[in-house]
Amino acid sequence: MFAGLYTFSRFIKQRKRSKRFPIWQRQVFGLTAVAVLFRGIIMSFVDYGVIFHILLPLVLGINRPEAAIAGLIPIFVLYNVTTALYTIPTAYLVAVKVGKYMKIEPTFL
Repeated sequence: MFAGLYTFSRFIKQRKRSKRFPIWQRQVFGLTAVAVLFRGIIMSFVDYGVIFHILLPLVLGINRPEAAIAGLIPIFVLYNVTTALYTIPTAYLVAVKVGKYMKIEPTFL
């Protein structure tokens, strides 16, 4: 998720004066979209590998069939997407409000 936020922040800084994509002028939309994309793709494979091939066999001693594990990947994607969809706009809003209240210039937003 942080890789997506960093990537889009760099993209926005390079294309600050571009009028081609008006939706990206609102940073929170672009930050959320790219972070959702990164988290949905990367963390689904990490969840698949870490949870079912390392944690369950090592900690609980449970071995699940590969077909059952592969069937859970859409649930991993759904979880990762919804997590990013509500945490990023909330964190952005809190950072902006706190920055205005404390009179801090947000250089990272």
